[in-house]
Amino acid sequence: MLVRVGGSNDVAAGAMRVFDVAGTKVNVASVSGRLYAFDDACTHQGCSLANGDLDGMTLTCACHGARFDVTSGAILRGPAESPVRGRSKWRATTSSSRPEPPPRSRVPRGIGPGGEANRGEAASPQPV
Repeated sequence: MLVRVGGSNDVAAGAMRVFDVAGTKVNVASVSGRLYAFDDACTHQGCSLANGDLDGMTLTCACHGARFDVTSGAILRGPAESPVRGRSKWRATTSSSRPEPPPRSRVPRGIGPGGEANRGEAASPQPV
C-alpha cells in the first residue's frame, strides 16, 4: 500500500526527513532527484538513521558508523549485518505535483515463503 507522507518539496535535495507512518518511523532521503524511503532504525542497534550523515547515496549511522546505500538499503560497512528495509521509492517531481509511484509488478499466485496467501500482485519496489 502506498501512503502519501508529503510532497516532493518536503525533503531538500541531499537531505533526509523522518515521517511517522501509522506509528512507524520512516526516513525519506532525497538523492539525485529521487526520494528513497526506508526504516529509520539502524539494523545494528536501532539508532535513528536521521541522526546520521548522508553523503550522496551513502548514509552513515551516527551511533557506530555502519554505512548503507539509501538507494538499495545494502550494507556498505559494518557493524550492521542486515540491510535497511526499504519502504517505498518515488520519482521526485515538481513541488506542485505528487510523487509518482512506481508501476506495480505481477507475481505468480500461490503461497508465499512465510505461508501467507499471495493474490498475484506485489507492490514495487521490492523490500530491501
